[in-house]
Amino acid sequence: MQRLSSPKLAWFSLSLFYMYQYVLRVFPSVAEQELRTDLLLSAVDFSSLGAMYLYAYGGLQVPLGAIVDRLGLKKVALAAISMCILGACMFYWSTSLWHLQLGRLLMGIGSAPVFMCSLKICADYIPAGHRGLYMGTTLTMGTLGALISGNLVVSLLESIGWRLTILALGALGLLIVILIMSNLPSYIKPADQEPFNFDILKKVFKNKIVYIYGILGLGFFSSLTVFADLWGTAYLTKRYGVMRADAASAAMTMYIGLAIGSLVLPWYFEKKNKIFTGIKLSAIVLTSLFFSFMLIPDLPFAAAKIILFLLGLFSGAIMMSFTGAALETTKETSGLTISIVNAFNMFGGAILNQMVGKLLEHHWDGTMLEGVPQYSIEMFDTSFTIVLGALFVVCLLIALQLKQGTHVKNHSYSKKT
Repeated sequence: MQRLSSPKLAWFSLSLFYMYQYVLRVFPSVAEQELRTDLLLSAVDFSSLGAMYLYAYGGLQVPLGAIVDRLGLKKVALAAISMCILGACMFYWSTSLWHLQLGRLLMGIGSAPVFMCSLKICADYIPAGHRGLYMGTTLTMGTLGALISGNLVVSLLESIGWRLTILALGALGLLIVILIMSNLPSYIKPADQEPFNFDILKKVFKNKIVYIYGILGLGFFSSLTVFADLWGTAYLTKRYGVMRADAASAAMTMYIGLAIGSLVLPWYFEKKNKIFTGIKLSAIVLTSLFFSFMLIPDLPFAAAKIILFLLGLFSGAIMMSFTGAALETTKETSGLTISIVNAFNMFGGAILNQMVGKLLEHHWDGTMLEGVPQYSIEMFDTSFTIVLGALFVVCLLIALQLKQGTHVKNHSYSKKT
């Protein structure tokens, strides 16, 4: 395990990286109109941009968890930011769908280890009782990146176009390179480091509680993955007839809520030693809020923004799924365990986005505008309710059955120190 002279500074640098990758992550949602018009993308085509990012992100979580545990944070982080910058450049050069998909794939690969690396620092170096706060702050930093992608990116899109905007975002990544070089230490391999133990890998994978937290994390974050990250701006513009900047701002209120919830919820419930109570409460509230948003007829735009804010707020419960998983691991396996939980979130998010896109295509009535398929509000409502509604109900049932489990000290793969 590498030694950190300043764990908090290293954590902060990675959290800034996490903020940056979130700007890249939500860019297609804000630039949906330009991308679909410029390259004549259908709903399935556009959904693939979110899916490619999430498939790459989720698919690399488990191997990267093991790699970071063995190679250290700095090498992995430098390689990651390089991929993000390259992906942004590929987006800039795109002339067809597959170019965009490749760019998103590179961004997903580059973004994959960042959150896990930051959480690993929290799990390994931050005292118990404070981990939830630092983990939550990491997610809050990401939400700030998403918020920046609202009106600011819309302004850039309208002034310099989507290509120069994404190129400028790629150039911004060079600042992250400097932070990583300055604040993350080079990895020093311990003299007594043992070869990777595949028995440990098997036992981590066989720990069913890790998968339970993974499913819960997916449910808690699903509305942001599908709505705020991809379809929210288009949906709100269609439902309320508002300007795109207003719709993007409304969708981003979910991230304002997330910024608060990811701090307050894990901090409060961990302090009270009520993590399971917090998970159950959040599942109940999220399910109620989602169906209220989708089913209340003639819901005013102001009320919709309040509900979106609250959805984001209680989506912060995802951090309690990471906190719970951290209780089930050791320093030697923390990266792997956290990566499995995060993989559920990312892989699941990719599948959800594709499902929404395919349902929209299935219900499409053939309406076109400037060569781009148009989808009615009823089509959106049906797709969201089927995909997200079912997931919220499943997660609610799981959360209500959740019981206090055993902690890491009872695991057979733990090491006494």
